[in-house]
Amino acid sequence: MNIKFAAITCVFDWSNEDSPPIEDPEILKTFDGLKYDEETVVDYMGDGSDTRGLYQSAKFTGGYLQFQYDEATNRLAVITEYDVDRDLDDQEILQLREYTGGQWSDGVGSNFAQSYPEKTGLSPQIMGWDDDILTLVDDVVYELPATS
Repeated sequence: MNIKFAAITCVFDWSNEDSPPIEDPEILKTFDGLKYDEETVVDYMGDGSDTRGLYQSAKFTGGYLQFQYDEATNRLAVITEYDVDRDLDDQEILQLREYTGGQWSDGVGSNFAQSYPEKTGLSPQIMGWDDDILTLVDDVVYELPATS
């Protein structure tokens, strides 16, 4: 099973605390295809009590932060893709989505957002809140069932 999560990412000028999001297509294009491979989201999946059971019950590969620029909308997206050795049910996909969003904002994504600006002066900030995360299962948009 292949699962991808995607969300819009904004880029800021690291040297200017009050910088608005950068909209220059030439700058945003420099992120297209960028893959942060110093660590993966999978690296930490077994650490948390909320994902330990899922991590122990399936084999996950992938989990990188990757960036894709969309010229038509002039937007940058972060994508994290997993290959899983078995099908996940709706609850497990939701759990993985929430975990991925958390890692984007306060884990692997935070580590990347701190180290990358030191090299480039640009700071990508992932804006993936649970409702804003696009979920694809085997390249088909996946609508999670409503939770009560």
